[in-house]
Formats: sequence, C-alpha cells, structure tokens
Amino acid sequence: MPVPVFADPAAERPSGLVPPAVDLSGVTEIRVHGVGGSTPAALLGDLAPQQVAGDSTAGFYRTADSHGRHVEGYSWGGITSRSSTRVLWLLLLPFVLANLAGWTCSPGVRRRPWAGFLFRWFARVAALAMTLNLVVLVALLSEDLVGYQCSSQQSCSRRHWELAPLRWSSVVGHPERALALATVVPLALLGVLAVLSVRNRARYDGVVSRRQHSAEPHPSAASLPKGLQDQHFWHGAPAVRRLSHLHLGAGTATVALLLTATAARPGGVLLRVLAGGVVVAAVGLLALDPALPDRRADRPAAAVLLAGCAAAAWALVAAWVAPAYDHLPGPLPGLRRILGATYAGVLAPMLLLGLLVLAVVVLDRAEGRPEHRLFRWAPPLVALATGLALLNAVLLGIAIRFAALLGEVRWTNDPVRDGGSGTVVALSPFVRFALPWLTVVPLAAVLLFAAVEVASWAWHSRPSAVRALAVELGADAGQRPGHCVPEEWWVPATTEGPRFVRQHALARRRARAVHDLSYLLSVLAVLDIGIPVVVLATSGTPHSAWSGRVVDLGTLIAGSIPLVLLGLLRAGYRNLETRRRIGILWDVGTFWPRAFHPLGPPSYAERAVPELQERMGWIADSGGRVVLAAHSQGTVLAAAALLQDSGRPARDRVSLATFGSPLVRLYAWAFPAYVSPAVLATLDQGLSGWRNFCYASDMIGGPVHVPSVDVALPDPQSCWHRYGQPPPPPLGHSGYWQDARVWREIDGLAAGLVGPATVPPARIDLTTAQRVSSPPPPASLSSPPPASLSSP
Repeated sequence: MPVPVFADPAAERPSGLVPPAVDLSGVTEIRVHGVGGSTPAALLGDLAPQQVAGDSTAGFYRTADSHGRHVEGYSWGGITSRSSTRVLWLLLLPFVLANLAGWTCSPGVRRRPWAGFLFRWFARVAALAMTLNLVVLVALLSEDLVGYQCSSQQSCSRRHWELAPLRWSSVVGHPERALALATVVPLALLGVLAVLSVRNRARYDGVVSRRQHSAEPHPSAASLPKGLQDQHFWHGAPAVRRLSHLHLGAGTATVALLLTATAARPGGVLLRVLAGGVVVAAVGLLALDPALPDRRADRPAAAVLLAGCAAAAWALVAAWVAPAYDHLPGPLPGLRRILGATYAGVLAPMLLLGLLVLAVVVLDRAEGRPEHRLFRWAPPLVALATGLALLNAVLLGIAIRFAALLGEVRWTNDPVRDGGSGTVVALSPFVRFALPWLTVVPLAAVLLFAAVEVASWAWHSRPSAVRALAVELGADAGQRPGHCVPEEWWVPATTEGPRFVRQHALARRRARAVHDLSYLLSVLAVLDIGIPVVVLATSGTPHSAWSGRVVDLGTLIAGSIPLVLLGLLRAGYRNLETRRRIGILWDVGTFWPRAFHPLGPPSYAERAVPELQERMGWIADSGGRVVLAAHSQGTVLAAAALLQDSGRPARDRVSLATFGSPLVRLYAWAFPAYVSPAVLATLDQGLSGWRNFCYASDMIGGPVHVPSVDVALPDPQSCWHRYGQPPPPPLGHSGYWQDARVWREIDGLAAGLVGPATVPPARIDLTTAQRVSSPPPPASLSSPPPASLSSP
C-alpha cells in the first residue's frame, strides 16, 4: 500500500504538495538519537516523516501524534557521517586527539586559576607543535625525497611523468629551485586546511541561538568559568578564527625555515629571524584569551598569518635566485638536525603539561581529596601522544612506501657515492629506529591489556559466578510475560542450562570494561614519557636496543598503515553503513569546541545545541511544552542544551528522559572538570522532571548519580520466555527503544507537563508550511512506539 508522504492522511492540508501546518500547542516529544547518524525514518518508525525545521543535514521531523502528544525527532547525523566526503575527516584524527587533550583536565587544574592558565597554554602549544610536525614531515617528504634526492638523479625524474617539472631546463642543475617547486606540496596542504577552517566556521561554529545572542566579547570556551553552563560556550567562531590564523601563520613560517636551513641564500639570516619570530609570536599569543570589545582581538593573530606568508614568499624567491651547483644523491643536508629539533619542540610542551598535572594531583592528595586518582594525569598525555604517534607513523609509513616507488632505499645520513645506474633513495636511520617505538610498543601494550580483559571475562564466567547470577535472575524473574495466555507455554530460561546465564554474566562484565581503561591509560602515559626520551637519546645506535626483526616489524607495520587508511577511506566513501561506523568516532571526538586545535573536524555540537535550544524555545513561546527523549550521545546534546539557563524553557515547560547515557560513565570520567554529578544536579533543578534509565549490560550508558533520577531496569526483563523461542538476550545499549517500561515513564513525564497554555492553542508553526484556517486537533493514538524503531 502507498505510504502517506506527510504521515497523517486524515489531516486537512493545503492543495498540491505543500506540507501541512503543525500544531505547537500541548506537549511535544522530541527524540534525539545517538551515534551513527540514525535516519529520521528509523528514529520515528515512520517511512515518510514530515520535516518541520532545519535542513537536510540536520533537522526536526514530525510523525503522527501518539498518546495525546506530538512526536518529533531531531536527526543530526548528517553533520558527521551522512555525506560521503566527510570520511576524509579520518585524515584529521591526530588533530581531534590534540583538541580532546585540552578538555581532559582534572577539576583540581581548573579550580586553580594559575594551573588552568598554564594547562590551556601548554595544551595549545602542544597542538600547535603537532601542526608544525605535520608541516615538517610533509615538507621533508616532498623536499628531501623529490626536490633534493630525485632531482640529482636523471633516472628518477625520467621514470615518473608527474615529476616532469624537475626536467625543466631552468630547474636542472639548480637544487634550490627544485626545492622551491617541492615546497608547493606543504603550502598546498596549508591552503586546504585554511579553506576547510573557513568553511567549517561558517557552517558549524557560526550557528548562534537567538535566545542567547549577545554582542558582548567573550574568550574561548575553555576559558569560561561556568563551563557548559555559560551561554557563550557554543559560540566559538571568534576563538577558532584566531587559533586558525596562528596555526597557519606558524606553519607557513616553518616552511620558510625549512627552505633556509639547507643552504646559504641571499638574506638567509634575516629570513630565519623573521620566520623564527613568527613561530615564537604564535606560541606567545596562544597564552592569551583576548576579549577586546571589537575585532582588535583578531589583529595580532592576523599579523602572524601575514608575516608567515611573507616569510614563505621571501624564502621561495630566495631559493629561485640561488646559484646552481651539483650534489651527490643523498639526504637533504641538516635533515637529522631538523628532525631532532622538531621532535624536541613537540615533546617539550607535552612534558610540561604532564609535570603540571602531576603537581596538581600531588597537591590534591595533600589536601585529602581521594577522588583525584593518580590516572587523572594520564588522559592529556595519552591523547596527545596517540595523536603524535598516529601522525608520525602514517607519514613515515608513506615516506617508506614513496621512497620504495622512487628507487632502492638505503638507510643512511651520508651522501650515496656508489649509486650505480639505478635510483637510490636515502632515508635517515633515525626514522627506522623510531618506527618500533611508534608501532610495536604501543601495540604490545594494547594487546596485553586485551589479553588481561579476556582472562577476566573467562574468570567471571566460571561455574560459581554463573550459579550466583542464576540465583539472582531466578529471584528477579517476576511475573510471567504470558500471564494472560496459557502458562504451560512459558518456561524459565535459567532451568535450560548455563548458557543463558553465562551470556548475561559476560555482558555485565563487558559493561564494566570501560573502568579498566584507567590502567591502560596509566601504562600508555608512562610509555609516552619514556619512549621519546629513549628515541632521542639512543637514535645514534639504531641496533643497540632493537634486533633487526623488531625493526623490520615496525617498518612493516608503519608501511601498512597507509594501505589500511586508503582502504578505510575507499570503503567509507562508497558505503553509507561503513561511513556511519567511522562517523561514530567523530560523534564522540568532535563534541567539544575546537578551543585547542582549530584545524580538526568541526564540533557538531556548535550547531546541534543551538538548534535544539531554538526548537524548544519556539515551542515554549508558542504555548507548548517539551519532553526530550534522548539516547546515548543524544543525551549529551540534550544535557548541554538544557544546562544553560538562557537556552532552557521555563521549568514547568520541559522534562527530560535519558537512556543509555554516557554522561557519567564516559564524560565525567574523561572530562571531569566539565561534566560531573554536581553539574548534572543543577540541570535537574531546572526541569519539571528527569528520568535516566540504564541496564546492567550497557557498557556505554549508566547512572548519573543524581537523587531520584536514575531508574535501574532489570536486565533481562524476565527470564521467562515462550517455549520454542530463544531466551531473552542482554538488552545492552540499544534495548531501550523497544522497552515498554521506558515509554510508560515518558508518558508520565508528558502527563506532568499538561497545563493551561499561555497563548491561543491555534498557534501554528509556519516555518515550513502555510497557515490553515482551522488546524485539526492532534490525533490521539493508544499504541506504544513502533516495534521497528531501532537505535543507531
């Protein structure tokens, strides 16, 4: 049978294909999905819901009324995973981790003004160092392998048509000109990042709620004392613009420094002073959170960008006018010195950040604060070091693959004098020695942690544990689900063998695995501090610490990473489901504003939170009331939208239902300075009602530890099942949508919002439809939510 386009065939509507107007009086239920980009049809259980606000990327959709209330769904998955080109954000994962590191500070750091200032500065300097690390590696990849080594060997440039510019008569015999041509690659990369930054600011960071619009200046979100409760928290476009100018200016200045570090050129000393001064100025400006009353706050950052571009242009001109000379095949002069200085500059702010957090942890312990555990110092270092390791492993792996395509690879820092008739490409032994530390050691730590977890799961599935859980499930079996049908058709699953109980025992143990990550983080943090020191101290003797097989294994892993990355990009670009799975990473990693690294993927919450506030405010101002029903990551969006007083409707006009919520289990654990039970308690005080549902087998969601809010649902609902049918499985993270107990509680929250309207009930939403003369009353359906409703 045909599916009605607007889901309500009995309603009066304008002629043609104009969608019908929607009634905003009464109670409106707004469903917010979790990670993975659930479609409006799946969220509402309607094949053709009506869009009433927003656009095709993120919008509000309405289906038929249910239980006397309107039902809408906010589908925000298009911001992160619906477009095929957004799979390319996978390339920016190191920048995501660098930005997350700044948000993982402990409450003790944020409580102390001096510690908070230093933490923000060190985290931003570390993020800038990661950008410069990327620029240096890409520049050396193009300048060293192509501009310097390949240009000195005719057999190299003749074998590859894409290297035809190296055979130009004006370039042959002029190594500096070949380096200038190769510099186009890092400059083009910075140009792409600049374009993405401008587009993302316009599409995401520039979305501002009218209810919270203010012309007053404000610093970046990380500097706001009220955190998520501050009305300017999600208005980060000015801060992101300033940070972008600083990163791009320092990046172009670094390109200029690399061009002047290999040979003497006209004005080389002045050029190095200018480029170095630009980088130092960028580091100094990162310490500031300017809040001047006009655009004067942007002028220093814009000056850094212009100075960096001027230095790069000067370096290119100086390289082009440099005299010709001949050179032997071999690595770029000063390559080892450049790499050492780069990694020292990257590690310095990380070590300072670690020492600062450790000092605050010691102070908190001295004050008798047991809640600040030792692993609180680990998350910032782990996030930064993981991003740094991924960035270097991928680019060094690409360098190895690319060098193998150009010719024979030799691990040496000296010129190659016996190259023979073929092409010889020299790579620094420092690279080969560092690869096992970047790949083998972290991988071994993760595998050891996985082995310990598997052993723990096996221990919890032993017979004694299974018998204890069987007693619990038998005692909590409750009334038979089939009490209204012949009872002989219902049997208890606990009597059919231990498989049923063991399945639930393992599910409950997996749900507690997230707490064990603190041990892994502590080990990785120790490795993050020790590995760079060992690499820099013993890089001159690459075989003293590693055997040849370990070095070869690290090289193999690093060389395979680019191939795996290309496979993921190809699969994500062509397949929506694969893209949605990859998008889960962005749903978690790009929630926070880009207050520390501005060149990563945009924060979807910069758009989603204001849109939620606008919709709730529009409904409340139209005389309606709102009950938010949010799942998984959607609960974080709902909490962020309701925490701000200016963006929340009056207390008697909004209620909240959350299920599978990671607010405490994940966010309060990883970002304790911004999300905590104390902060959530203030949220509860501004609502008419709040219920948070959780299962024992849910490894993502959990209680929020706010009095009278948490509702622990039995999992499974009952061990009784119909004879011949499979026993009830663990409900896990997605069973809430089909749980009738959840929707009975939501019905109660909606009933508590019913009251006299403050505006005429005929108020109609005209955002997507024309006004009709007499809007029909909402249909009241007595059926529960559709069984086809699925969680992302």
